[in-house]
Amino acid sequence: FSFVIEKTAILHGLGCWFDIVFIGTTEHVLLSTSPDYSATHWYQCRLLFSEPLAVNRTQVVTGKLSFLANHKFSYQISMEAMIEGTNIKSEQTINLQDQLYYYLQQNDAQ
Repeated sequence: FSFVIEKTAILHGLGCWFDIVFIGTTEHVLLSTSPDYSATHWYQCRLLFSEPLAVNRTQVVTGKLSFLANHKFSYQISMEAMIEGTNIKSEQTINLQDQLYYYLQQNDAQ
């Protein structure tokens, strides 16, 4: 990943979600877990760094997320982020099944 910082701040982690397009013969169906779409039984993830990064406006943050399937039918996520042009970086390993989620959104299907 790579993105430009828009505001000087402390970067504590990343918010993640996925989109999938099912391509059929006559129709394409989008399944999105984005916060901009209706709720599903899959949700967004909060991935926190072990050490937050102090970032300034216009700096570029680059990094990598690696997913390794585990025996709990989930993933171990290795994440690394660094501020481009510096030696400043933060790393973390997260067991996705250990995430705690608190959902405050209403299901649109009600």
